[in-house]
Amino acid sequence: MHTTRTTVLGVGALYDCQTRDGHHLRVVSEHRGARQLILYAASDRHDAPEKLTVRLAADEADQLADLLRSGSLPDRVAALERRLAALASAERHT
Repeated sequence: MHTTRTTVLGVGALYDCQTRDGHHLRVVSEHRGARQLILYAASDRHDAPEKLTVRLAADEADQLADLLRSGSLPDRVAALERRLAALASAERHT
């Protein structure tokens, strides 16, 4: 996914994302912690694209991020622990 970041003075950051399939979405990350997720419908009209805006509180954004991760945080930590143990074991045997 191609992502560009733009700073919006007084608001926060704006992330424009283009997926491999050509879908466009935007995340507005506000200084206060709130987030807006904006999904654009495929349209030939670039001057007035159809969009759906979902406003998320900071905790809701965190929950959505957890759902979108390729693995849960405990699973990812466990995988890192296994990798570290394997590296430590390999180093002891050299």
